[in-house]
Amino acid sequence: MRVPAITSAGDRMLHDLFEQSHFILSYLLAALVVVHIVGALRHHFVKRNNVMRRMLRE
Repeated sequence: MRVPAITSAGDRMLHDLFEQSHFILSYLLAALVVVHIVGALRHHFVKRNNVMRRMLRE
């Protein structure tokens, strides 16, 4: 099955925009995952509450 092209072959500006936005969004998603993990570890080791245990139980 072939996926249709979103842009035409000659539309380099739109291709560059999609490529750059994909690059930025991928790094933002990775940063969000890291912040989430650090927050969960902070709750477990620094605040010493049961947030991490509740997440792992389910």
